[in-house]
Amino acid sequence: MTSQPVLTTIAKDSPRHKPAFATGREFSEDAKLTIAPRERPVSATYVSQHSCGPCPFKNGNGCMAEAGRLRWTTARLNASGPASPEVLAEAHAAEIDKLTGRWPLRLDVVGDAMTSTAARIISTAVQRYKARFGQVAWGYTHQWRTVDREAWQDTSILASCETEADVALATQRGYATAIVINADDVVPERIAGLKPLLCLKESGAKLDCEDCRACTFDDRLRGHAVIVFLGKGPVRKLREALRKRNEEV
Repeated sequence: MTSQPVLTTIAKDSPRHKPAFATGREFSEDAKLTIAPRERPVSATYVSQHSCGPCPFKNGNGCMAEAGRLRWTTARLNASGPASPEVLAEAHAAEIDKLTGRWPLRLDVVGDAMTSTAARIISTAVQRYKARFGQVAWGYTHQWRTVDREAWQDTSILASCETEADVALATQRGYATAIVINADDVVPERIAGLKPLLCLKESGAKLDCEDCRACTFDDRLRGHAVIVFLGKGPVRKLREALRKRNEEV
């Protein structure tokens, strides 16, 4: 198992915040996902960081799930303690099954799948979700090096990358890709031979994820374009994490 996440400050016996491995929200209030939660809803799931495995941003290094209002959800989920990737995936799947399926679904606003078996458990629940009303679902994974793309089945899942070498390797492994760069960096003309597509919400071309939906079609992106996100949240820490990752290459 990976090291203990730092955000575990909510007491396990708190009656107001009963620990759980995962949770789902029918109407996300994340302004990036939707600026109008009731008029243009997006559903979302959240899983303990114990499901994340290796990640350069976790544990105080720039992870957006450890900042802002989301940090309280992250802390509550982390307080549930560690469990196997498969147990965490089953908890995630159970939360997906509780949602109506009427809206687009953003997977793992916090959390991931550490094994191919865990990814298949989650993606099978996503298939059930999509079958209810034909909605889309999407997410990102740092575990693309060890989790087979096939395990995600027809879920739109993008490999979360930090370097051009990451993008090249993830593409070879069958993933569509997304890369995080520093907010003040210039977006290059090509990244590992792919066309960079700056997040349309961040560029102002789209209102939010519900309006954009580019990441919900990974089959169109794979081998052609890479989604570019500008580093937000704890910017100084994120910049340092990106610097270290690029020095490793």
